[in-house]
Amino acid sequence: MLLLGFIVLIDILAVRFSAEIQASLTLPVVKIKSAAPTHVAIPTPVATATKLTVLTPTSVLTPQAKDVLAQDMFQRANQVFWGISSNGLAWGADAKNSQSFAIVNHTGQVTNGSGVFDAILGPVAVNSEVVFSGSLTNYTSSSLGAVLRWTDANNLYKVFLGGGQLIMLKKVAGVVTELKTVAFPVKDGASYTFRCRAVGQVLLASVWPTGQAESQSWMLTVTDRDLQSGYDGMRLVVQNGTTAAITSFTETGL
Repeated sequence: MLLLGFIVLIDILAVRFSAEIQASLTLPVVKIKSAAPTHVAIPTPVATATKLTVLTPTSVLTPQAKDVLAQDMFQRANQVFWGISSNGLAWGADAKNSQSFAIVNHTGQVTNGSGVFDAILGPVAVNSEVVFSGSLTNYTSSSLGAVLRWTDANNLYKVFLGGGQLIMLKKVAGVVTELKTVAFPVKDGASYTFRCRAVGQVLLASVWPTGQAESQSWMLTVTDRDLQSGYDGMRLVVQNGTTAAITSFTETGL
């Protein structure tokens, strides 16, 4: 619990000290022209019901993907900053201008720094999913996770691994609220794959060791209505001596 409080506290401090970061239904009108017959057969009206679809956790578990909004496999030359992604989009937030970000040996790394770092990619989205794989050299003192509906460092949903837990939180106007937490043991240096989804008011997340079979059920399911849209990406809390390495990132519209 001390570690979780420490990580959340870092998020809060980063906000204080960082400047950045219905259509109506109508029946069709049928015009009946006068004709010689005086007896016209009029069809008997058939009652129809209007079905209202409501987004619930069950109905958003397996929506069909629409388009890949952003993607990066980091297969480019070593460089400072993360630059231009595999599908031609520029990384934003700290990945654009923080010296702690670099491409090293076909991975996106965050190292040689201490604090909270955001990496944002793709357009503003309402319903979307992020899948990425990455590792930390030390999960005890640092954390690795995805952000959904990010507008700035003060407003976002975050799902992250740290201290042997998978945690979902929200930050709204700078106020951090923990939404849900489950235990998830981690091993320093090991790579994990995240799947995080926001559809309507429903937020879902799972994580598993990279290269192993994905869980058949979501590990975290939360309903929250505070943030309606925003950018997707990643947030890393890195302490001195810790390196984060990301090997793939994909954002898909739903």
